[in-house]
Parts: sequence; structure tokens; C-alpha cells
Amino acid sequence: MANAKKKHAGGRPTKYNDTMPGKVRESIKRAVSKGDVPLLCTVALDLEVGKQTLLDWQAKYPEFSCALNEVREKAEQMLVNKGLKGKYNSSVCNRVLAANHGYKEKTDMTSDGKPMPAFIIKK
Repeated sequence: MANAKKKHAGGRPTKYNDTMPGKVRESIKRAVSKGDVPLLCTVALDLEVGKQTLLDWQAKYPEFSCALNEVREKAEQMLVNKGLKGKYNSSVCNRVLAANHGYKEKTDMTSDGKPMPAFIIKK
């Protein structure tokens, strides 16, 4: 069988190409220019793919992984800075940072009666 055809792997062909990391960075710039926090769901909508597809590509393509990390880092930076300046609701920022960026509230119960802040934000 010298003329045997290769069998197709099946499934839908990927939309991923080498321009995708750049498109992620464009999505970040667009969000920031509008004053919005960049989000993975926004990037997914901009690229016309599902959020799970972004995560699959992140695991498979190192450059794309770096671009998605930039989304998270920019979001974290904006939430912290604008939350501290009072431009964003601090309670909302606190919850988003805890849910998506590993921040935790910690109450110190060992102050020996000395005045201490009610909570400390810790990453």
C-alpha cells in the first residue's frame, strides 16, 4: 500500500497562529485605553474563541502563555493601584484579588493590646 492516505487527526482545525500573542497584547491595550481591567473573558471574545481554548493554548504555546500572564499581571496592577487610590470599590478589588490573584486577608490576633490595622492584605 504505497499510496495509503494519512488519516486526518479529526476535530476542528485550531484557530491558533503566530499572531495570537500580539492580538492578546492588543486586547490588553484596548481595555486599558478604555479604563477597563483586562480580563481573560474579554481576550476570548476579542479572539472569538472560548476561555477554555485560551487555557489550552496557554499550556501548548509558551509565547501565548507569556501574553496571557501579561493580562493577569496588568489586571492585578490596575486593581491594586486604582483600589488604593479609591477609583475602584475597595471591597470589589479585594474580592477579585483574592479570587484571581492569590491575595488573602489576615487578621493579627497577637498584638498584645497594641493598636494594629484591622486587616493586612497579603499575597
